[in-house]
Amino acid sequence: MVGFLFFCFAGMVVFSAVAVVISSNPVYAVLSLILTFFISSVLFILLGAELVAMLLVVVYVGAVAVLFLFVVMMLDMDFVKSSHGFVRYYPICVALATALFGCATYAIFHTKAAFIRDIGEAGASAMGNVFLIGSQMYTKYFYAFQMSGILLLVASIGALVLTVRSKAVKSRKQNVYAQVDRSSKVELCSPAVGKGIEDID
Repeated sequence: MVGFLFFCFAGMVVFSAVAVVISSNPVYAVLSLILTFFISSVLFILLGAELVAMLLVVVYVGAVAVLFLFVVMMLDMDFVKSSHGFVRYYPICVALATALFGCATYAIFHTKAAFIRDIGEAGASAMGNVFLIGSQMYTKYFYAFQMSGILLLVASIGALVLTVRSKAVKSRKQNVYAQVDRSSKVELCSPAVGKGIEDID
C-alpha cells in the first residue's frame, strides 16, 4: 500500500514539475512549484524522513516560494508578450530535459548496491534523522551547505533587484519645492528705511 501511494505521489510531482516549466504565466508557475514542494514533502514522509519533509515545507514553501510569488506579482510584466518569444526555445528545452532524464535514469539503475546498503543502514540507525542529517551536513557536506546558502542569498538579492523599476521608465514624482513655491512673483527684499515693502510688479 505504501509503495502504491509513493508512486501515485511521485507521478503527481512529475506533472506539477512539468506545469512549472510549461506554464506561460509566472504566477501559475510559482503556484505549481509550491504544489510540487508539498507533494515532495509527502514523499519524504513515506520514506521516513520527517525532518526533511518539515524543512521542505517550512523553508521552501514558507519562505522561498512565497517570496518568488510576491516578487512575480509585483513585476508588472506583460506575460502574453513574453510567452510568445519562448516558443522557439521549446526544442532546446525538450532536448535538455530528455538528456537530464536519461542521465538520472542511468544513475539510478547503475548505482552500486554497497552505496544503497550504507544508506539503508544509516536510516535504520537508532540515532534519528536529526543527528544523521546534522552530522553529515556539517562535516562531510559543509562546503556544499555553505554554497547552497550563498546561492539562496544571491537569489533573494536578484528577486529584490527585479522589483526595482528602471530609471528609463517615466513616472510622475512629487516635487515638494514646486508645490510650496506656488508663485515666483513675490520676492523678499531689503526695503529702505521708512518706505516699507513695495510690490515687485
